[in-house]
Amino acid sequence: MGQRIGLSFMDVKTANDLYQCSAHCSNSIKCNNGGVVGPDCTCLCPWGLSGYNCDDVKYSTADCGGVLRQQDGSISSPGYPNRYHDDTTCHWLILGPPGSTIKLWFNHFEMEEDYEGPCDYDWLEVRTLGPHLAGLKLCGSGPSTSLDYPGNALYLRFHCDESYSEYSGFEAGYSISGGYNDYDW
Repeated sequence: MGQRIGLSFMDVKTANDLYQCSAHCSNSIKCNNGGVVGPDCTCLCPWGLSGYNCDDVKYSTADCGGVLRQQDGSISSPGYPNRYHDDTTCHWLILGPPGSTIKLWFNHFEMEEDYEGPCDYDWLEVRTLGPHLAGLKLCGSGPSTSLDYPGNALYLRFHCDESYSEYSGFEAGYSISGGYNDYDW
């Protein structure tokens, strides 16, 4: 705790659990994707997620983002295959049924390389440890292999700063495996 300007989501979650802030709430409240029941008996969602049960994403600043429930699909940065838009943030949640896994691969990845810091300017965050934990920040030429995620909810956030960009961005494909036969999705 105390490494940032304010508390992180995990700081709030830990304190909430430690002090049992939601003990007076009904057991019928179910928060998904790493969300927790807060002291006001509503879901506190991890950064980037929203909605009554944390099954939605925050508003994106361009025509991008959303919750993707199709078994197979693709996503791309705004403007792809031309240059991506300046000063943009997009939020995606790839959401499969319980018990499913997600595979993500990049057909194309070209973003501003950051030689001074770990992807400070333009980047794509992929939360491979769960929607509630910070994830990989990818920039430059991106990953050369696919990412296999053992859970059913994979959060991605694209960010581009306000400076001019001449890069094409990314196009990624995904597939959700398992869980569809056992669950009315």
